[in-house]
Formats: sequence, structure tokens, C-alpha cells
Amino acid sequence: MDVSNGSHGCCDGPATSGPAFDPLEALDPNAVGVFRALKRVMMLYRQHAFRAFSQVGVHPGQAACLFALRGEEGLSQRELALRLFVSAPTVTGIVQKMERAGLVERKPDPHDQRLMRIRLTARGREVAAALAETFASQAESMLAGLTQADLAELSRLLTRVGENLADALGPSAGADSTMADEE
Repeated sequence: MDVSNGSHGCCDGPATSGPAFDPLEALDPNAVGVFRALKRVMMLYRQHAFRAFSQVGVHPGQAACLFALRGEEGLSQRELALRLFVSAPTVTGIVQKMERAGLVERKPDPHDQRLMRIRLTARGREVAAALAETFASQAESMLAGLTQADLAELSRLLTRVGENLADALGPSAGADSTMADEE
């Protein structure tokens, strides 16, 4: 963009001496506070997860995969992607890395040879158990000082926010979205 000839971007209007337009100024201050608090929590949780899970030797995306498989082994990659709210190609990459690390194995479905079922190996079950302890410690420190009523209300509110986002994304919500901490 050439600013020497008076061009000021998309509108090419005269330059103003006031501050740049902040789209958040049009929102309710409480809504802005929620956005900022949620972003801060997400960023701090991400840092905490990376630190804690790296001590066990896995990436947070792998940890989520291990937790999902610990709860229900034999998922297809598509089923796993839906549970993790990531795309199928993302799950493929995570599963390939986990397979190379000896955490999971892929076996053909006995009823449909085109379908591969993902199962934890013995090492994968050990790592998943260690991660469960790590996660419990994380949850304890993250939620310290909140009462049972606080936790119930926070859960209710975040569930509602999640439902609103899923509605806004439409029927493909989860299938095409990716998590920030995926590999």
C-alpha cells in the first residue's frame, strides 16, 4: 500500500488523528471481558498442558487421543476425529506418530476390511494411566478455590457457549474444526 499519495487502505478516506477503530468497542464490556478471560485461560491451559504432557513424553493432541481410546478402544479414525473435534487428516497424523511411538496399533475391522480400528498398545495404556494422573493434578490446580456450585455453574455456562458455537458452525461442527494444540 502506497501511503505517500494519500491512500489509506480499503476506504481511501482522509487520515484521522483519532485512535484506530477497535471492533471490540461495539460489544458489551462484559462480553469483551469474557472473550479476554476465555482466551487467557485457553493460552495458560495450553502452556500448562504442554509442560505437563511433555514430562510424560506426549503432545497434548496425542494425550487427547489416548484419553479417547482409553474410554473406548477400537474407534475408527473418523470416530476419533469426531470425538476430538478435529479433522480426519489431523487424526491421521496424530495416529501415525503414536503408532511409530508404540502407543497405538491399527487393525482392520473384522466386519469391514476397509475400516481400520485403533487400539492402545500395552505401552499406550501405561502412558494413558500416567496422563490420567497428570490430568487430575492439572484439574486440581486449575480449579482450586472453586466451590461445587461454582463448578456446576461454570460447566453449565461453558456448555451453553459450546452449544452456541456448534449451532453457529452448523451440522459439520467438529468434523472440520481443528484444535490449536494439534500436531
